[in-house]
Amino acid sequence: MDDPKWEKIESAKCDVYFPVKDVVLKVGDSVEGRLVDIQNGIGQNNANLYILEDAAGLITTGVWGGTVLNGKLGKIAKGKMVKVVYLGERPSPKRPGKHYKDWEVYVGVDAPGDEANA
Repeated sequence: MDDPKWEKIESAKCDVYFPVKDVVLKVGDSVEGRLVDIQNGIGQNNANLYILEDAAGLITTGVWGGTVLNGKLGKIAKGKMVKVVYLGERPSPKRPGKHYKDWEVYVGVDAPGDEANA
């Protein structure tokens, strides 16, 4: 549709993704950057994709959401620095015999643009 009143929204194109497909995560694996975008309903799993940008603004990393990450990253405002750390798999308290990936999520205490003044 070529209508000047509307702009088509595309899925983000990221330089890298975390976790990387077909790579086994190790406890302590992490990624950090400024949260610049959140896209919902991406791919066949209808997943959330959190877009982080490095301090120089040159590399974007797409962080695939899941139940635990969505609950934590969903509370963070765009523009904030975040760090995501993999804690390993934990047994599900609600589904015996099942496991889930656990994560720690940290939010920076800076304001957007503070890294330029450091």
